[in-house]
Amino acid sequence: MNFIICDHKSGYTVTDSLIRALNFARLNYKYFFLKKKLHKFIYLHNFDYEKFDKKIINSIIFKKIFFSFWHEVKNSRDKNLAIIRNPKDIIISGYLYHLKCNEYWCCNKNISYYHGYKDWHFNKKQKIKNSKLIKSAENFSKNIPYQKKLRKLSYDRGVKYEMENVSKLTLDGMKKILKQKKIKIIKFEDIVYNSDSVIKEICKFFKYNKIQTKLTILYYKRFKSLNTKKYLKLQKNKKLINNLKNDKNFYKKNYWNKKLTTFFLNKFKDLNHITNNIYKEN
Repeated sequence: MNFIICDHKSGYTVTDSLIRALNFARLNYKYFFLKKKLHKFIYLHNFDYEKFDKKIINSIIFKKIFFSFWHEVKNSRDKNLAIIRNPKDIIISGYLYHLKCNEYWCCNKNISYYHGYKDWHFNKKQKIKNSKLIKSAENFSKNIPYQKKLRKLSYDRGVKYEMENVSKLTLDGMKKILKQKKIKIIKFEDIVYNSDSVIKEICKFFKYNKIQTKLTILYYKRFKSLNTKKYLKLQKNKKLINNLKNDKNFYKKNYWNKKLTTFFLNKFKDLNHITNNIYKEN
């Protein structure tokens, strides 16, 4: 089976467009017949793969996400590719998003972060094994909505709070994925700023032929254009989006400082050591 492992929100328009393009290019007309089912089980983590045709299952690129208990590489025959983003960008992106989003858990008190999708993301064993993590997510909006908490805090304290809560779940998962040996790593930034050559590399990894590779590049651009238009309608800060398009270091230049760096290094020392080898940062 084939898996792409990535963050569940940060860079969603890119990763979602890529996964759809890969599946569209390989399945061709079958995609139209399977579209509704595909959308449900490509992104489903508590899923019984045995009930589906093995040829189709082995042709599909499934999506897994960084939360540490959502993906464990068990089968040596699986092909696993992880799309990682600079962890500092994930933190800032999450902070800015949660200040303005309208997600139910974020805007209402005493609602679990996993409200609405815990049961179809996790099976019984996962719930038991990771009960502490799931329970900790119930505290994000305890007594006061998470968004309201962020808005009351100063910028630095708000970003630190994001690091200690929502971002921690994602980054702890990323660390676990990066420590595994049998996973190919692709930088999210390379897909954004050098998409054609990186998609060719991804297609080669998943053993796509030349026609399928060309179709993937074509479909990716189409899906990304559609996803971006939808996202911009929901995004209140369109200026920020345009700045990110033009400068991959925009967050680092405008939203990061020495105090936050020190806090980050103390909080995610192991992850920083791993990602420094990838991003060549100090």
